[in-house]
Amino acid sequence: MDFKSRLQRQYPAIVQDLDVKYILDELYQKNVFTNSDFSHIVNVTSREEQVRFLLDNLIQYGTVATFDAFVDSLAKDYGWLYEKLIGNHEPIMDDSFEDSLSKGDERTVAEKLRQLKRHKILVLLGMSGSGKSCVAISALRDNPDLITNDFNGVVLWLNMGNCKTDDDIIVQQMNIGSNGDNSLSNLDWTWRDLKDRLKTQFLEQTLKECLLVLDEVNDRQCLEALDIGCKILITTRDTEVVANYDAQIVKIENNLEKEESLKIFASCLDETVFLTRPNANPMKAIEFCINALNDNLLQCYKKLAILPDNVKVSAKVLGKLWNRDIPEVNSFMKQLKGKSLIIESYDREQRNYLYEVHDIIMSYLRTRLNDDEKQKIHDLFLNSYNYARNSAPVEILDDGYIAFHVGYHILNTRNLNDKWRLFRKLFLDLKFLGNKVRLTGPADFFDIPTNKLKKELFENETSRGVPVKWIGVAYSKNPPIVAVLFSGGVLKLWYIDDIDQDNDEDVIEEEPEEIYNNNIPGTMIIKSTLMPIIKCNWTTNEDYLIAQTADMIILYLPTGDVVNVIDNFERNVRLLCSVPCRSSKIITLKHREVTQHEFKINPNTIKKCNTCKTRTIITSYDVKETLVFLSMAVNKTGTLLFISTDDSRVICSFANHKEVKKALKCTLSLKPLNLKGICNNNEGSLHPLLAVIDDKNNIQ
Repeated sequence: MDFKSRLQRQYPAIVQDLDVKYILDELYQKNVFTNSDFSHIVNVTSREEQVRFLLDNLIQYGTVATFDAFVDSLAKDYGWLYEKLIGNHEPIMDDSFEDSLSKGDERTVAEKLRQLKRHKILVLLGMSGSGKSCVAISALRDNPDLITNDFNGVVLWLNMGNCKTDDDIIVQQMNIGSNGDNSLSNLDWTWRDLKDRLKTQFLEQTLKECLLVLDEVNDRQCLEALDIGCKILITTRDTEVVANYDAQIVKIENNLEKEESLKIFASCLDETVFLTRPNANPMKAIEFCINALNDNLLQCYKKLAILPDNVKVSAKVLGKLWNRDIPEVNSFMKQLKGKSLIIESYDREQRNYLYEVHDIIMSYLRTRLNDDEKQKIHDLFLNSYNYARNSAPVEILDDGYIAFHVGYHILNTRNLNDKWRLFRKLFLDLKFLGNKVRLTGPADFFDIPTNKLKKELFENETSRGVPVKWIGVAYSKNPPIVAVLFSGGVLKLWYIDDIDQDNDEDVIEEEPEEIYNNNIPGTMIIKSTLMPIIKCNWTTNEDYLIAQTADMIILYLPTGDVVNVIDNFERNVRLLCSVPCRSSKIITLKHREVTQHEFKINPNTIKKCNTCKTRTIITSYDVKETLVFLSMAVNKTGTLLFISTDDSRVICSFANHKEVKKALKCTLSLKPLNLKGICNNNEGSLHPLLAVIDDKNNIQ
C-alpha cells in the first residue's frame, strides 16, 4: 500500500487525535514542509484545520521521506497513530504513483483492483459526468486476466442510481442473490434479512472472490445493504456514502465532452432522455443534486452564478460574496466538495485552496436567478469591497480575484444604484490603473468594453480592412487624439469627442464631458507625398507627430501641417528607426551610425524659421570596422542608449557626451544570440532594466 493511501485511510483518526503543535518543530527540522507552510499552520487557530492542512499537504506534495519523518514524529506521544500508519510493515510504493486519475486511466484502476481484498471497498469518486463508470468498465474490459485470476471469473454489476426506497434496494439484492433460490422471493423479507442471506451465499467458493460493482451510489443505505463480505467497487459523487467504511478513495477528474457528460447525467433520471430532442431536459439530474442542499447552503450556492466562466476563487472571496466568515465558508465548501458540486484545487503560490464550478452546473445555476436578482448580487458583492456609489477606493485588495474582475461586476449591475459611475471614477484614475496593472499585468488592463473602446475606427473605404501597424494616443491634449498608422503608410488622426455613442446595452455610457471647442478639426488623414510612412511616434510632450520614411523624418502638427523635415541623410542609406526624447530631440539609427537631431520650433513662424542641429553620437567604426547596427533603445531623456549589433552584442553609450570615447562604451556579450530587438524602461532608476530579444523571441 502506498503512503498516500495510508494517510487517506487514517485521515479521520489523525484529525480527531493529533495536536500538531507537539510535533511541529520536529517536522520543520526534517524539512517536511516549507517556511510558508510553517507560518500558515502557526497562524491557523483551529487545531483540526492545522491537522487537515498538514495531511492535505503530505498527500498532495509529500514524498516517502516526508511520510517517514511524519510517522517517526508520532512514535513518542501518539503511539496508536504510529501503529496504524505502520500497519503490518507493508512496503511503500513509489511516491510517483498517483491516486488522482483521469478518464481513461484504467490501467491504474486495474492495479488497484488486483490489490483489493475481501471485505474491502474501492471507491471511484467524482462529479456526475466525470467518467467514473467509463473508467471502471474499461479497467475490467481491457484486463480479462483480472476477472479470471482475481475475481474467479465473476463480476456482478448493479446500477444503484435509481435506488430510492427500501423496495428498490431489495430488488437489487434479489438480482444478485436469487440464482435459482426461490426462497429469496419471499415478500416478507426485509433488506437486512436479505443481507444476512447474501453473506452466507457469498461464502461459497464460486462467489467468495467475486467483484461486486455498485454504480452511482447516492445513499449510504445502499452500500450498507450490499456490504456482504465480497470485494466491492463503487462509483459515487458523495464521500458521505463511505464515511463509516475503511475505503480506499480514488478521485476521477472530469475530462468528458459536454454531450458525454449530459448523457451520464441523463442516466440518473427515471425516464429516457434524448439529448437531440428539442424538449429534452438533461439538467434534471443537476437540479436534483442541488435541491438536496439545505436552505442556507442552497442560497449561497446559487450566488456563484454571478461569477465569470472558468474562474477559481478562494474562501476569502466567497466570504465576501456570501457575507460569511471564513470557517463557515470552509464548512460549506467541504459539504459541496463531498457532493461533487465544486472542484477544489490547491494553489501553492497563494498557499490556499481555490474553488471552481463545473461549466455545466454553472449553466444551470444561472437559470435559477432572474436578472434583477443577479444585478442585486453583483451590487452587494461590490459593496463588500467598499465599491459603492460614493466610495471608489483606488487601493485594490490582493485576493487574486477582484483586481481582475471589478469591471465585470460593475458592468453586470446594469447601473443598479448608479453603479456605472464607478467605471469613470476607477478606470480613469491613474492610481487605480497602476494598482490594477501591478496585480494583474498589462494584458488585463481593461475588463469591459466602453463605447470609446468599441468604436470602429475604419470609417472609409481606403482604410477598411487594412492592417494597423501602430496606434498612439495623446492623452495630454484636450480632447485626446488617437493616431493610427496603417500598413499602407497612411496616418490617420481622430479626436475622442468625434466617436459616436452606440446603443449596445452591454456598453457603459460614460458621463458627458464639458463641450469642447467647436473649432477643433475633424478626422485628419496624413499621407507622405514622397514615400510611405513606415514608423510613427508622438513627441514626449505630445505636441508633434514624428513620421519616419525610409530616408527622412517629418514632424507634423495634429492638424496635419508639416513643422519640419529632416532629410540630411545619405542617399541609399536606410533609416532603421527614430526615437523621440525630451528637450525636442530625436535620435536616429542607421546600419553604421547613430545621430542626434535637436530641433527648435518657433510656433509663430511655422515652416519658416525652424532650425535643426545634427551631430553623430557613435558610429560602428568606433567599435569594430565590420560591425553593423541592428536596433536601438533610448531612455526618455535621450542621455543613455543601447544598440544591438550583428555579432550578438549590446553597446551602451552616453548620448550627452560630445566626444565619444571608448571608455564611455561597455559591451554586453550575449553570444550565441542573434539579436532581433531591444528595449529598456525604469526611467530614473539607478539600474535601468534592459530587455534583449533574439531572433527566436527569447528574452534576456
